Amino acid sequence: MKTFVQKNWPDVAEKSVAYSLNFVYMAYSYDSVHSDYFKPCCAETKSFSMHYKDFEVPKSQIKKPYFQLDWYFYGINPQLKRELVDFGFDDAEDIFRPIYSKKNREIVAFSIEPTHILKPIYKENNYNMKVICEKHDIVWATVKDENLFRKSKYDLGDPIYISKEVLDDLHDFNYTYEYFGPGGYLVREVIVSKRIYDFIISLYPRAEFRPVLIKEEPIETEEIKQKRLREQRLKEWRQSLNN
Repeated sequence: MKTFVQKNWPDVAEKSVAYSLNFVYMAYSYDSVHSDYFKPCCAETKSFSMHYKDFEVPKSQIKKPYFQLDWYFYGINPQLKRELVDFGFDDAEDIFRPIYSKKNREIVAFSIEPTHILKPIYKENNYNMKVICEKHDIVWATVKDENLFRKSKYDLGDPIYISKEVLDDLHDFNYTYEYFGPGGYLVREVIVSKRIYDFIISLYPRAEFRPVLIKEEPIETEEIKQKRLREQRLKEWRQSLNN
């Protein structure tokens, strides 16, 4: 049986070096009460970027081991959390945040909110960048082409690209440096290591992830090389005229 990644990104699936959470099942939608759970990071910005109140979900809605909540927050049930803890991973102390039942405040699941922040990936993915809050280092990333998703040759969008430097800094659970979203309620992508992905897939082969690839530099052909050398010589000549 093909995994979600193999089915939707067949020509690059084997090149994946990490994976972004992409759970499809929506356990619960908060509709108009989103402001109960988020607030501006500070008085200088109206961006609702801080998740300050624990999520609450009717217990009956936790029907799968892994799921999505509004604003692309991802959660897992207590069983999958125990299995991951037994498996072992770095940064284990604080990445799972309790999700409570609406009636009696029973812990029914956990949201995944990593403590490790990756280095920026906007260059590798050709994102536009907008600083939302300098004080709290909140940077909003958007695609430069709004139709990029539709133009992708993949059904669920292009893979996420990272540099070798980012890969070397990868922990088992990671947040991207950049925040994403339509504006207002911005969230970070959750990227997991290959070993965590392999473990979850061994338990739940249908779990949904998005591939993360190393951004490979284009091969320098002889024509490109000669053009680069001409530009370099021209630059050096202009600098010599100024000296």
